[in-house]
Amino acid sequence: AAATRERKRRRHDKFRTYPDDDGGAPDNDQNLQGPPVQALKKKPARYFGSDLGPEVLKGKLCPKCLPAGFPRLPLEDKLKLKRILRTNKPMEGVQDAIPFHVEVCKVPLSAIAPLANAIKNNETLWTAEFQRSNGRLDGRDGNQHKFKPGVQSVHFVFSDQNGDSLVRFPWWYSWQPLFQPILDAVFGSFEDSISNKIIRFQLARMTPGAKILKHQDMGRWVLVAHRVHIPIIANPDVRFEVLHPQLGVQNIDVSIGQAFELNNVFPHQVFNDGPYERVHLVIDYGEVKGEYRRMENDSENREYNRMSAWWPSLQKDV
Repeated sequence: AAATRERKRRRHDKFRTYPDDDGGAPDNDQNLQGPPVQALKKKPARYFGSDLGPEVLKGKLCPKCLPAGFPRLPLEDKLKLKRILRTNKPMEGVQDAIPFHVEVCKVPLSAIAPLANAIKNNETLWTAEFQRSNGRLDGRDGNQHKFKPGVQSVHFVFSDQNGDSLVRFPWWYSWQPLFQPILDAVFGSFEDSISNKIIRFQLARMTPGAKILKHQDMGRWVLVAHRVHIPIIANPDVRFEVLHPQLGVQNIDVSIGQAFELNNVFPHQVFNDGPYERVHLVIDYGEVKGEYRRMENDSENREYNRMSAWWPSLQKDV
């Protein structure tokens, strides 16, 4: 009986003990084994109530603000899944498989080409020195290297852990000609500009051999945002895997231009086993308009974990 209980515990752990609070790398030093289920369950929630009640989404839900028929995952389902995965018996009594992704559209190559040509094999773009003119969020590099070896990023819009304090970086404005064809292809049916609903907007590059280790995205921003991946540069040797407690390991099509929304509450992992780089445009958008501030220049290197404290001092952006 004890052996059976241990096997069940390990099976449950497999799907829910790898938090990633900031969308880039885990905030703490948890390894792939993660903490025991009991420790995770008792750990105080930092960004929202431990009961994960409906107040988490208060003021953030507005399905009618999105185009009718636009492919999306209901935000309520992410909250529901979060509650389920925090229990000692995840998925017990859950009859229907919870969707882990939805295909949004196929972006034409003509819309992707301007951005792809600007970043392809551009090693300089991803260096900290080159990105100084874009401003910088400090306090994320250590865990990024530890948990996402070989992964690099460029931020254009970012938020705090709650998804409330929103910052637009200088390159958000200068790169608009490269982004706009893609935004039009994916979100062109939106009555209001998607730009006013974006919570996070970034390029994520995986060098050859890079890994994104198994993790779950956490923080309130995850629950109030739809995460859309748009593969800009791809190769057939990339594996994007979701560890679904009901369906097992599920692979997502990451061919060029195949935009999809990911339920990033599910544990997931990515491997670039090929000899070429992989770059995704990752867009987290909400259902209501946000309030934005501007990172003006390279002197504004700010601590990510203190973002809600320094955000009010930045210039408003309308």
